Amino acid sequence: MSKQLRRVAQVNPPVPELRGLGDDEVTFLPLEAVWPDGRRRYEFTKPANTAGYTVLRRGDVVMPKITPTFEAGRVFVADDLPTAAGLATTEVHVLRPRGIEPRYLAYFLRTQPVLSEGETVLQGVGNLRRVTAEWVSTLSIPVDNESDQARIADYLDRETATIDALIEKQHDLVSALRDRSLAVRDAVFGPRVGHGERLKWAIQEIDERAGEVRRTWDVLSVSIAWGVSRKSDRGIHQASSEDTSHYKVVRPGDVVINRMRAFQGGLGCSDFEGLTSPDYGVLRVRNLNVDSRWVAAVMKTEIFVGEMVSRLRGIGTVNGSSVRTPRVSLSDICEIRVFVPPLEVQRADVARFEYENAQIDALIAKAERFIELAQERRAALITAAVTGQIEIPTED
Repeated sequence: MSKQLRRVAQVNPPVPELRGLGDDEVTFLPLEAVWPDGRRRYEFTKPANTAGYTVLRRGDVVMPKITPTFEAGRVFVADDLPTAAGLATTEVHVLRPRGIEPRYLAYFLRTQPVLSEGETVLQGVGNLRRVTAEWVSTLSIPVDNESDQARIADYLDRETATIDALIEKQHDLVSALRDRSLAVRDAVFGPRVGHGERLKWAIQEIDERAGEVRRTWDVLSVSIAWGVSRKSDRGIHQASSEDTSHYKVVRPGDVVINRMRAFQGGLGCSDFEGLTSPDYGVLRVRNLNVDSRWVAAVMKTEIFVGEMVSRLRGIGTVNGSSVRTPRVSLSDICEIRVFVPPLEVQRADVARFEYENAQIDALIAKAERFIELAQERRAALITAAVTGQIEIPTED
């Protein structure tokens, strides 16, 4: 038997008791505190009489309504809300169960049919599309007796907890492998930093602008995760009306630096000819006896980053923890001392790092694939259990 959801839960109901709390602090849930798979964080608070937020009560079901958080199925039961009532971002719907097991309702809202249908009824434009309260309230939910709902919820609690524990182990493995990659880089390139000549004798800043001739070149971006890449390769296309004539020219082999993120790894050696933001820095080796890939790797080591942090410029004191809007000066970077060995040694260093890092990347890819499959298994299990596609075993 199925019923419209409005018959078993109130959608966005009032919480009258909040009115009597005045400016007492209550739990506040911003969207970033609503995590996948029912996880949430409760460290935020706001005065109870703060206007303009969604209200909730302990035990309510919280459901994000905006893309892409909705599609991620970030639904949970707020049965552990630290305060009896609270506030939440307006980007969630709040459901108050009436004669239905709250955990079962939360699992229903994470089933694939609900998420798939929701994607077809999102209202809005671009990345600001939402499912409406009316759509939620008219969803058809399978309802038998509450004891069966509790049995399904208990089963899914057990099974998803097992899957989540396996996923967490793989996340830990990925984190350890990434740390290993950083350690390998530091071991190979770190000893070169802090002695020898100043880096300015090996590289120089280049400030060549696109002008009208090169303004149609590919626009490059620099990130901590990908290094230097073409925006178009990641599905980001420059508006044809945007003026890029003032952008900086990048040649293959140039080291491109995001000056606000360099000390976090926002730099890399470009394989492409293209343009980059005028706020970025472009460095080019002075002669053929310097390998720019080697230079970029050295600049990402912990010891070199420490040298950069000590030279940060911005508002506040000059240290990595208190400079606001920090920027790295390329002239300061070029003053850091680096011992540059012969070209064949540089290339050997790069080859050693790339070999060891490739092995680490392969292990990371396997772990991430395991995580992906486990997440698919969890989603399929939730759908199958709630929709009656599998028999729910009785707990021993």
